[in-house]
Amino acid sequence: MSDNDSIMNSSREILNALVSAATDAAGIDWLAAAAAEINAAAEPGEILLRLFPAARRQLGAGRLTATEQDLETTDGRLRLGAWSPGDAGRAILLLDVVRQGGGSELVTTVYQAGDESERISVTRALSLLDLGDNLKSLALQTGRINSKILYAALALDNPFPSTHYSEQEFNQLVLKSLFIGLPIEAVVGLTGRANASLSRMCEDYFDERTAAGREVPSDIWLALAPHASERGLKLLNEHLEHENAEHRHFATRALENRVAGK
Repeated sequence: MSDNDSIMNSSREILNALVSAATDAAGIDWLAAAAAEINAAAEPGEILLRLFPAARRQLGAGRLTATEQDLETTDGRLRLGAWSPGDAGRAILLLDVVRQGGGSELVTTVYQAGDESERISVTRALSLLDLGDNLKSLALQTGRINSKILYAALALDNPFPSTHYSEQEFNQLVLKSLFIGLPIEAVVGLTGRANASLSRMCEDYFDERTAAGREVPSDIWLALAPHASERGLKLLNEHLEHENAEHRHFATRALENRVAGK
């Protein structure tokens, strides 16, 4: 068994345990039967397309009860804080189909056939499936859809963009997150992927918002500070004593990270 197979198997076991802890006996039985049907099928993709929509109804749309559990993937740590039992069950079914040879085309078909909640589930599971750059076009497609909660599934707590996006693509993800009000501290890999272009874009965004008399997101400093220009550093230092406590908080964190070289 390869390391990647071991990671996928471990993820499946953890997800199955989390679903079992968060749903009732009927839900547990449904997931076991669904997985068995997929694993026994000559054409598991057809079974997946039929069962995937039902997972949320059968398993639940609330939060997992053990959301402190992260998963190790080939892309990095995947955080489960926003996941529902339905998301986890759908991820298990996707994993089973992929382990039987299903590829990115099938994952894309499931995504395109699904409603918003199904697309969120697929997006959250991208890094689990070990299909790498083959799913990048799907991720980029998600980034163009006008749905804040679907975009959050891609941008927040998800290691896929950090691992597979180009610098420009990653920068645009961070800027759009700021624009629509998502907390960029939850963008996985933000510190490691920070770059001079991103800092400059954030400085420009600060100027645009200020000139328009609009509020600047308080967490912008996390993306602006690492490679800030002289003027950017001046702005950062000014916000260490800003009247808004959130600006003070994030400016302080950003400066500490910069000094520590994080």
